[in-house]
Amino acid sequence: MILTKRNFKMYKTQSQALEHVRQGENFTNKVFDKFRDDKRVVLEAISIKGFYLNGASERLKNDKEVVLKAVKKYGYALQFASEQLKQDKEVVLCALKENPKSIDFAHKNIREEIGDLDPIQYLESFLLKLELTKSLTNDNLLNKLKKI
Repeated sequence: MILTKRNFKMYKTQSQALEHVRQGENFTNKVFDKFRDDKRVVLEAISIKGFYLNGASERLKNDKEVVLKAVKKYGYALQFASEQLKQDKEVVLCALKENPKSIDFAHKNIREEIGDLDPIQYLESFLLKLELTKSLTNDNLLNKLKKI
C-alpha cells in the first residue's frame, strides 16, 4: 500500500501493527513509529526482513535476541546493531554465515583480531573454545570427571 496524505494514519494498537507487518508493509514507514520499541512487533518485522532492524529503537538494536534474529536473516543488518553487539563474536559469526561481506560492519577490534584469517573459521573456533571453557568450569562436570 502506498501511503498518501489521505490514507496515512498511525497504527494505534499492537495488533494493528502486527497485522500490517504480516501483510508486508514496510516497517520503516512512519506509521510504525509508536512500535519501534515494541519487541514483539520488531521481532515479527525482522522475521520477514532482517533489514527492518534499521527501524528498531536503540534499545532493541542492543538486544542480542533481536539482533541475532535479524543478522541470521540478513547479514548486513549488523550495520544497524549497537556498537556493543558489533563486538559480540556470536552476533558477528551469525552475520558472516549469512553474508561473509558483513565483516565490514563488525567492530574494528574484531576485524583487527581476525586479520588475514578466515573470519568464519576464526570465530567458530573462538566460540568452541569458549563453550569448552564454560563446560569445564561447571562444577558438576568437574566432579564427574574426578570420579572417573
